[in-house]
Amino acid sequence: MSDRITHIRGDALTCELPDAAFDAAVSWCAFLHILDRPRLASRIARALKPGGQLYLEDLYRRAPFSAADERDVREILFGTTLTSVEAFTADLRAAGFAEVAVTDLTDDWSAFARDRLPAWRAGRERHIRVIGEPSYAAIEGFYSLIVRLYGTGSLGGIRLVARRA
Repeated sequence: MSDRITHIRGDALTCELPDAAFDAAVSWCAFLHILDRPRLASRIARALKPGGQLYLEDLYRRAPFSAADERDVREILFGTTLTSVEAFTADLRAAGFAEVAVTDLTDDWSAFARDRLPAWRAGRERHIRVIGEPSYAAIEGFYSLIVRLYGTGSLGGIRLVARRA
């Protein structure tokens, strides 16, 4: 499929994107890390042909975070734009997406995270041999935070499928 797919790697806010050149764009858990989500959405909309679609899955804010959780979201998750579904879809619509279909994935993602954390811990010794103690600890901290945030009801997972006008 290499003749039909273009993979672009670079700064999402500055890399060159030709206008109306793509049929579709995909993003998995990337938007939450982008400081200027409205600008990113606009850049993607411009790069899509009319009728082109954006498929994305990402984290979102279901309820307010505590002050400590907010700090952990920034410092461990590197989540700079975790907002409500309504704010997320409003950014897409403002960017030029005419239709935005929303599917909440929180139940599936939180169950996966709850299962993944003990599985990660069960392989501790092996993981440390392969990636070292600091990397193991960072990943365990990430999984622990995700499980905690899902448990508080403040974090959610979402799929958004948007069509450019």
